[in-house]
Amino acid sequence: MCCADGAVHPMNSQTRTLKCAELILREACPRLHRVLRGAYDAVGPVLARRLTHPLLADTAYLALKPFEWLARAVVRIFVCG
Repeated sequence: MCCADGAVHPMNSQTRTLKCAELILREACPRLHRVLRGAYDAVGPVLARRLTHPLLADTAYLALKPFEWLARAVVRIFVCG
């Protein structure tokens, strides 16, 4: 992912899918996006700091799979539909 300031951040497929769905949600349902983003911003960094072992990171990746599948369906509906 390339940022406006020129910084480049590598992303895996799951992260790209979730980010794309987030951008769609931000445009389609701004209030819901604000609520979900606020919750993520409050909880996400705290949980990410605790992912110090590779098995914990793998568990987090697998726990996000259902959200990835939902995000992929949303992207297909809005982008391909």
